[in-house]
Amino acid sequence: MKKRKDFFDQYGPEARAILDELLDKYAEYGTAQFVLPDVLQIPPISERGNVIEIAKMFGGSEKLRDAVNQLQTLLYAA
Repeated sequence: MKKRKDFFDQYGPEARAILDELLDKYAEYGTAQFVLPDVLQIPPISERGNVIEIAKMFGGSEKLRDAVNQLQTLLYAA
């Protein structure tokens, strides 16, 4: 669990909120909901902005993709 906290701590509040919503989508639908950029275009995530705006919260599209990949790795390791 410490790895998960460290993972979330590296992001700002807006990015953490999106990661929390991604976790909710995972719990509800499984890995099918982790397809980028599709997952960013469904509520409640889409209410935070468009894909470009959301990527900026993570420091760019590559960092967003890395965050989602790390989140998936942590989920599968649990």
